[in-house]
Amino acid sequence: MAKIKLFGIALIITSVIASCDLSVPDKPDFTTAHTVEIPIINNKTYVFLGDSTGALIDTTSEDLDSLFVVDPSNGVISITADEEFDFGDLDDAIPEIDGSNTSFNSAIGEIEIGSFSSGGSDLGSTNFAEISGGATPPAGTPVPSGDNSATPVNIDIGASSDFFTSATIKNGSLDIGVTNELGFDIQTLEITLLSSGVQVGSVATFNNLSNGASETASITFSDGDELNNITVDVVITWDNFNYPASDGDLIINSAAG
Repeated sequence: MAKIKLFGIALIITSVIASCDLSVPDKPDFTTAHTVEIPIINNKTYVFLGDSTGALIDTTSEDLDSLFVVDPSNGVISITADEEFDFGDLDDAIPEIDGSNTSFNSAIGEIEIGSFSSGGSDLGSTNFAEISGGATPPAGTPVPSGDNSATPVNIDIGASSDFFTSATIKNGSLDIGVTNELGFDIQTLEITLLSSGVQVGSVATFNNLSNGASETASITFSDGDELNNITVDVVITWDNFNYPASDGDLIINSAAG
């Protein structure tokens, strides 16, 4: 009986030991994790270029006011600098060249002569005192018929043609444009073209040129006619009239080939 109890106790102890889980501990782990959170105390924007109120580089300072250039159209910033160079004396850098004067003449062939007028202005004018060779009559004075064929009025139309020097005519004609502002009607008007005082071409004739009227007549040239220092002689014929209160000039407006 005593043996059976002892065996039972031993069986119980063995069962208890068998039911225990005897685990072996792992190697020690000393790894730690630390997280630090820092709040943003101040958020600030820095200006790179500007004035002295807050920019990192003060472009208005004496040293930098001309260094940075900002294009107002697109905001592009350019850095510029002026540098002075001393080149010394340049008087002898370029040698003197002594060349003799050279002149030459060249024929350009046949060309068409256009307008003799210079800049669109009139070529010349005359008045009744010059035409009659006396003083201007008072207004209302009866003037007998007459002409100035004995003393033509010479007008230097070449003085108003500063681009024209001389020409030898092959063929063609010259159209003379005039305006009568004398204050009375002209019975006939004859204009003779002179080259260095010698008649060239035919005579341009105007008939019944009323006061205030403008007309054109032609001077016909011959082959070989030469034009130099051109002037015109003006001869008019008039019927009797009373001298007007408002008189004016006989104007040569143009001469065109």
